[in-house]
Amino acid sequence: MVSWDEMFRRMVLVALASVAVGATVSDAGLEVTFPFGTAGQPSISLGGRLWAHSTEMVAGDGCIAVQTQEPTVNDTGTDGFGAFASVETEYKACGIAVKAVVRVYDNLPAAVLSVKFPNGAEQTRLSNATASASLAPIVSFPSIPFSAPMTGFRQFSWRSGQLGFGSGIGISPATFVGQTGNVPSPHFFVGPGNSTLVVAPLDHFHSWVCKNITVKSGADLDRTTHVAVQQGGDRWGCGTMNTVDELPPGFESATLLWGGVGVTDTMARWGGAMQRYYNTTRVRDLQTTMLGVYTDNGAFYNNPSNFLGRTAPEVFQEMFDGFRRDGIPADNYLMLDDWWYTAIHPGSMLIDSPLANPEYFPLGLSELWERIGKVPLDVYSVHYTDNFTLFGGERVAGSIPHIHDDWAPPGGWLPGPGVEPSKAFYNRLFNAWGAAQGMLRMHEIDFLLFLTYETPSFQADPEGARWFLEGMNDGAIAANISIQYCSASAIDAMQSLRFPAVTNIRASTDYACFVNYEVGTGFLISWALGLRPSKDVLWTTEVQPTLTKPPGAGCGGNIKGCSSCGGNFSKAQHYTAELDLVLALFSTGPVGLGDGLNFTNATRAKATATANGTLLQPDKPLTPFDWSIFGDLTARIQFDNCIRGHYPCTPQLLQTHTRLAATDVASQQPTLQWHHIVAVAVLSYPLSIEDLWPLLPLEEGWSYATVRRSKLGHGCADGAMAFGARGCAMARTTCVGGGLCLPVIDTEVGFWDEPNLHIAWAQYLLAPCAPSGWCLLGEMDKYNPASTMRLHNVLFNDGGIDVEIKGVAGETVRLYAITPEDKIMVRNLTVRSSGAAQASFKRTTIGGVST
Repeated sequence: MVSWDEMFRRMVLVALASVAVGATVSDAGLEVTFPFGTAGQPSISLGGRLWAHSTEMVAGDGCIAVQTQEPTVNDTGTDGFGAFASVETEYKACGIAVKAVVRVYDNLPAAVLSVKFPNGAEQTRLSNATASASLAPIVSFPSIPFSAPMTGFRQFSWRSGQLGFGSGIGISPATFVGQTGNVPSPHFFVGPGNSTLVVAPLDHFHSWVCKNITVKSGADLDRTTHVAVQQGGDRWGCGTMNTVDELPPGFESATLLWGGVGVTDTMARWGGAMQRYYNTTRVRDLQTTMLGVYTDNGAFYNNPSNFLGRTAPEVFQEMFDGFRRDGIPADNYLMLDDWWYTAIHPGSMLIDSPLANPEYFPLGLSELWERIGKVPLDVYSVHYTDNFTLFGGERVAGSIPHIHDDWAPPGGWLPGPGVEPSKAFYNRLFNAWGAAQGMLRMHEIDFLLFLTYETPSFQADPEGARWFLEGMNDGAIAANISIQYCSASAIDAMQSLRFPAVTNIRASTDYACFVNYEVGTGFLISWALGLRPSKDVLWTTEVQPTLTKPPGAGCGGNIKGCSSCGGNFSKAQHYTAELDLVLALFSTGPVGLGDGLNFTNATRAKATATANGTLLQPDKPLTPFDWSIFGDLTARIQFDNCIRGHYPCTPQLLQTHTRLAATDVASQQPTLQWHHIVAVAVLSYPLSIEDLWPLLPLEEGWSYATVRRSKLGHGCADGAMAFGARGCAMARTTCVGGGLCLPVIDTEVGFWDEPNLHIAWAQYLLAPCAPSGWCLLGEMDKYNPASTMRLHNVLFNDGGIDVEIKGVAGETVRLYAITPEDKIMVRNLTVRSSGAAQASFKRTTIGGVST
């Protein structure tokens, strides 16, 4: 049999031949039509505009793929998306059977394009497939020419670890791993009218790729290098990577097309459909719901020299005792980063031993756990050395099945191959770290994209890293712990759709780097796939003690120090502390405090959560305004001198919301929505109703009040006027003449009056106002005044507002409202033993005057 390595030395385009099949959904505007053969060209239309005029299948070695049977046009079935109709056509290429399948769905803006190998295929790996110039799908379907109209659409993908985001006009080249700026990723395209198309794998995630390809034939073939596919190219194809050694009989690889209007809405619907397709669930996780402590890169105690000669148990015991004394509810977990274990050399990610580094933990992790009051631990790992022992003398060379990865530093290994070796290893490891006793409750696996894409066994497997990750998930489920993915790719996030133990994923750079506040697009894809995005560790106090002075001896100068992280500046002082708190809280992921001992700002920390540390999160993470993803935001809205110091300044426009439906159906009250906007370095942008997702409910007579702040303080006082020069609120949305009036976003207001604010930012709250004139701002002493973790039921009536809240018994909660007379009204509540409390905002009349 001719090998596929030989076949792909000469590649030939083969147009599929069949009758037309179409899928059209009017609201999303996606139409996928395949009139295969001479009757017409395959096409994909989006929003009434032709997106791709030709979708072809790539086969090779000069063997013209010959259709072997008439296409089936009446196949139907049901899968995880619902009922579908399909067309299937079989070809023979160099004696190998290949089937092309198109599925379209009832009432869904979706089509699945898949390639089947009924008898499998041998030797499918191209001889130099690890080179970026030669990486390509084994069979490209779809395979789309670069000619117009496709070049009129903007294309976006997540091209690096920490869900890094890239964009371009038309198709941007995608190179292979090893160059971490470009890794396989789902893509989305945006055209006129905000028509949006997602192109993503449906299965076999880690072996799927879309790549620019040039089809060579005859004299164009370089027979010395055997390269048939080059960087750049005249078309774009998707399919299974040619790093895979062979394909088993019955193997099928599928690419999903999903259309919609608007990036956020389309991503939400695509991600929701994928979660239903895979029956995705996520376990409850302390990290994503409770306030805790982090020692990740950028935390004060990421550098053990800051222990100043003390042990980790001594320092963290004093820290947690102080939290309990000061009422800071951060004693819910402690995350230990890469400094905690014994490594092959300082700074290495290769672990020598499952035991804690005795220099910092003389009596092991158990001593730390006991001394901090049995606060659950989150333990970090990457990969392991050949000296790694699990129990006693059991080494890798002995009974632990393992595979080697090629990621630097070389010599690392992972458990495998297969699910069971991975599950057995991680289950034993998690229990060795105290999972059975409740000591270990979370695990962070770091540098994941390097492991999943630079391990030869994974490259050669059509399932890629699935079995390794599935075993880790199964081991975590058996040990009753959760998993965080770090330095992961968007494909890793998609693979987690199968894994309930995986609850959150890093979606930012390390906190040690100033650009840590650029989070929107990483948050977007995490949320779409049902993961909580993590913004990493944070400080609550801007300036903390230097390494050269003991605690309490003075502050100033460089605190911890950090390499340049993209610029020639020190990153020691975190002058964005409150912005970091807001971004972390509004990520819906972890809020991990990373301050030095006795330098946690208690007021700020408490403003993120209830009295027991339950995070007061919104309904979804902050995500970008749709237009800001592909618009030149910097040129449009950044203002000069937006920062103090020599830091980068990148504008951001991010949004989220909280929605609350009335529990009393008879009230006919509409769903209430509080909308939150976080802006960074925006001089002046007039907010539009079209910017908001979801749209504000605009029921007749309802409006919104706006509150702006760039710090926790808000200035709202009981009995004071809400609006005007001295008011704490900006305006109601209903302006003179009945038109909708939304605020102008401006982060410069008050910036120069705040000496500790080194980058201009602002938080805007749009709070609902009833036809009666009453508005509920919420718990203004918190960074998120309206969270369903606090508000249980809100009922507006002609006389005022009735509110039911939830919290911790004995907790005091202060709620703020605006009366029809535009005054602030405050109610103080104490949560009962039942965990609930009620309050009513109503006018009182004294001497015939309403107050």
